[in-house]
Amino acid sequence: SGPVQVINYHQSQDKQWLILGGLAKGKQGGIAGVLQVHSCKMNASQPTMPSHAACFAQITLDGRSAPSNLICFTTNGPVLQILELDPPSKDVAFKKKVPLQFKQADDF
Repeated sequence: SGPVQVINYHQSQDKQWLILGGLAKGKQGGIAGVLQVHSCKMNASQPTMPSHAACFAQITLDGRSAPSNLICFTTNGPVLQILELDPPSKDVAFKKKVPLQFKQADDF
């Protein structure tokens, strides 16, 4: 991947997760959104992934006694993805994918 212009930064409420969002040259020209997620606890980052927007949310999921950290981000499709970070176990991790529809077909 080439140079990225960082345009936003988010930190989870518990300060254990970071997101860098940026813009890069698209593979077929134009501009592409990119995202990198970093775990402070593991001191590790994921490779950049295509995404135009991301944020964190901290909520208590149904059936849980403690709040969970969620990451919400868009991917090509376009799709909104919501994933639980550090779930109690992988088999109960919250995951949701929702197709997005824009009024203008050529938006994103």
